[in-house]
Amino acid sequence: MTNDDKFNRELDQFWSSYYQACPTPDPTPGFMPEIWNRIDRRRDSAAPFIRRLTQAFAALAATASLALLLLSVALPHSSSILTGSYVEALAQSQTADSSLLQDVAYLETSPESPAPHGEGLIQ
Repeated sequence: MTNDDKFNRELDQFWSSYYQACPTPDPTPGFMPEIWNRIDRRRDSAAPFIRRLTQAFAALAATASLALLLLSVALPHSSSILTGSYVEALAQSQTADSSLLQDVAYLETSPESPAPHGEGLIQ
């Protein structure tokens, strides 16, 4: 006996035990409507809770959206923030101290005034 024959015999035994444990339903005219009625009963038992939950979530989302809309309309807007670009905002934020630091950094790194030999190297 080959492995295929042994496998086929075990498979036939499995299917016969399966058909004995789970008989096929009779194909009567009311078979599908009865299945759908069972599905609907199960669905209806969980539906009220889920329906209330989704309605509450939708009401909360609508309320939050309306509140954010009212806040955006009611709060005064600063036109300088909304009309300027990022570069313009950076240029306005330059102070005398930051300009001085930039000048010092430029002078220390410019090729016209190189550092003496050995200075600035990590040893």
